Amino acid sequence: MKRHIYTLLAATCIMLLLGCNKEDEWLDVKYNKGDVVPKALKDFQALLDNEPIMNQSHIPLGLFSTDNFYYTPTNLQTIGVVERNAFLWEKEIFPTDISGDWQLTYTKVFYTNVVLEGLAKLTPGPTDQGQYNRLKGGALFFRAFQFYTLVQTFARPYTASAATDPGIPLRLTTDVHEVSVRGTVAGTYERIIQDLKEAEGLLPVMDEFKTRASKTAAQALLARVYLSMGNYPQALDYANRALGGYNTLMNYADRNPAALLPFPNFLTVQPENIFNCYNTNYSAIRPINIAFVDTLFYDSYHADDLRKVLYYRADPPPSKKVVFKGSYSGAVSLFAGLASNELYYIKAECLARDGKAAEAIDVLNTLLPKRWKVNSFVPLVATTAEAALATVLEHRRKEFPFTAVLRWDDLRRLNQTPTTAITLYRNVNGTLLSLPPNDNRYVFPIPKQEQNIYGLSDNPR
Repeated sequence: MKRHIYTLLAATCIMLLLGCNKEDEWLDVKYNKGDVVPKALKDFQALLDNEPIMNQSHIPLGLFSTDNFYYTPTNLQTIGVVERNAFLWEKEIFPTDISGDWQLTYTKVFYTNVVLEGLAKLTPGPTDQGQYNRLKGGALFFRAFQFYTLVQTFARPYTASAATDPGIPLRLTTDVHEVSVRGTVAGTYERIIQDLKEAEGLLPVMDEFKTRASKTAAQALLARVYLSMGNYPQALDYANRALGGYNTLMNYADRNPAALLPFPNFLTVQPENIFNCYNTNYSAIRPINIAFVDTLFYDSYHADDLRKVLYYRADPPPSKKVVFKGSYSGAVSLFAGLASNELYYIKAECLARDGKAAEAIDVLNTLLPKRWKVNSFVPLVATTAEAALATVLEHRRKEFPFTAVLRWDDLRRLNQTPTTAITLYRNVNGTLLSLPPNDNRYVFPIPKQEQNIYGLSDNPR
């Protein structure tokens, strides 16, 4: 039975290759057009350059469960079942035994393993060594990115029990007979870190195409991973390393607040993007009038904070409904990649947690003037590490309200400490729903198909 899913994945890879213009480039040079098994460096590059697959995040489930937006009762009935179940914190999420979020993410893992196994069979010549290294590093980066997305969705947060908490299946080969097991959360993170550190040593500092992996992207993802683990010294180290490779910040005063999509896309040089990736277009997270930004959260932005007008569009009274429009993808799809602004916030948080309040605030005072109206920003001050941390976390939420699932990831990790844990509430048709800190619903269920066919244990909800 295990052969079934990986045969399907292989078939999916081939069909996607046949349907993608970039992949046609390497198909054209083959003597036999029916032979679509990648064998050369050019073939493997085409696999990793399949942007509609490799650069799309298929698991934005946590975003639906956050506290940054709400639905009207009417709109709640118009959205998909998965979105609605996640928004309502239901025990069951998937209406069928199959989850496309799970399957498509593991399809990308399969792609990376095809590349890694294919490269292992090649002996690159002196002129090919650079491309060979970039491909291997890219495949390792993409695999780690998928594993991290999966573990943040389908496993418990990294805590003191990580060595025994169930992780995710770590598919490291294309072998259809390999037995799928969940392993542990600690083991999953070890593999993610191992892949990223190896990628770091193989990749160029930055690639000319931001849809491809780079050393800086690997370091930025390592900083995010270590932050989620609560390993603040390592998170700070890798944030500094990544900022050493790329630290450009965008001046928001140069953007047009009246624009429907005020930020440039990666094709027109998005100044802060390090690695471009975007979320699947579920209706809940499109910048249109379906989901509305939480009013209290929107009102918390300072009047001179340009994020308030660049990230959001507010309807005039009496409606006053607010929708999000400020994706760093520069498109309808929400940005789910890596950017320099995240590194500044990771650095600031780690400094605050190390008791270095002044240094943490200095980092914010470097970034925030570029978010404020010209000559209106008043430098922040914090006299204690606790105050500095609270300020960093406040602005971190304002900076990334709909970036990837960072808010959900933050809730999961911040809930581990009483001083930063919060209970989420929803009022749905007069019924008050709540999600307490560390509730089982902070982990999504394993799809029934994976349980029934492959014997994977489920997550309690």
